[in-house]
Amino acid sequence: MSAIYLNAPPTSARPPKGWLATFVVAGLMVVILVGGFVAEAAVADVPAHPVLVGHGINVTPAPGWDFAGRSDDGGSVLLTNGNGSMAVSVDVSKLLLLPGRGTETHVSDWIDQQREEWLATGTVTATETEPINIRGRPARRFSYSGTFPDVSTPVEGTVTQMDGVIALFDGWAGVGDYRSVSDDIDLMIGKATLP
Repeated sequence: MSAIYLNAPPTSARPPKGWLATFVVAGLMVVILVGGFVAEAAVADVPAHPVLVGHGINVTPAPGWDFAGRSDDGGSVLLTNGNGSMAVSVDVSKLLLLPGRGTETHVSDWIDQQREEWLATGTVTATETEPINIRGRPARRFSYSGTFPDVSTPVEGTVTQMDGVIALFDGWAGVGDYRSVSDDIDLMIGKATLP
C-alpha cells in the first residue's frame, strides 16, 4: 500500500545548481582586488609627513623613504629606503647659555668630534671636514667609509651639519651604493625645517 501526502514539496530528480553563488563570490573577489590596487595607487601619491627630530628640527622623508625608528633617548631618528639610511641626531648638550645674551648655539665642533671619534676606532676612514652648500644653506661635511659594530657590512656615507644647527645628518649605504642615495639624502637635508 502506498501513502499519498497532500502538502508534500515536490521532489527534484536533479540536485540544485550552485553556479550562481560561485559567480557572485568570484565577482566580489575581483572587486575587492581591483579596489585594493586603486587604494594603493591613491595612497602612493600622498606626500610623506615630516618627522620631528627634536627642538624644532623636522625632516620629511624623500619619496620611497620611510621612518624606521627613534633612539631610546629620543635624540635621533632613522629614515631608510631599504638600500640606504639616514640618521638625524639632535644634541641639546651643545647649547650653551651665555649670560646676558640668551641661548647661543655652540655647535661648530660637533661634526669634528664625530669624525675624530670614528677615526679613533681604527675601522673607519674619513675625509677632512669641508664647507659646502645644500640648497643655498651653508653647511660642513665629511665623507667616510668603514665598518661599525652595529652594522653588519662595510658602509660609506657622509656626515653633514648645517651651520648653527644642533643636528647631524648621517647618510650611508653599502660600499659602492652611496651614490644611488646621495641625492635623496641631500634633498632631505636641504628641505629640513631648522630652528
